[in-house]
Amino acid sequence: MIIVSGIRAIINWGSSDGITQVRRTIISILIGIFLIVAKGDFVNAFLNTHTPDPIIDRVNHYVIIALGFVTIVAVAVMIFAGFLMIVNVGKDEQYQRAKGIIIRVAIGLIVILASVGLATVFLV
Repeated sequence: MIIVSGIRAIINWGSSDGITQVRRTIISILIGIFLIVAKGDFVNAFLNTHTPDPIIDRVNHYVIIALGFVTIVAVAVMIFAGFLMIVNVGKDEQYQRAKGIIIRVAIGLIVILASVGLATVFLV
């Protein structure tokens, strides 16, 4: 199914059908991975321990991993924007664009750090 969806997306690339096909494929893959990974936790939670603690622990673990990954991406974008600022010192339009990127990424990092704090406090 993944191969067929990939071929359809390549054939329809550039049109809205191609983008929709790629989006559907990615969402289907993520849902499938979630179901495969979560199956053991659901069985353990509802048949063995009769509490949702294993599911909450697993969700907490993945939320922290996802937030860490997003933080790394945000720092990389901030470094790239800083590089753009250094390279485009004489070009005011590009310089302001890079400055805007840095401001938006800084706000995003504040939101990410607040999310990590909330996830650590309330999901543990």
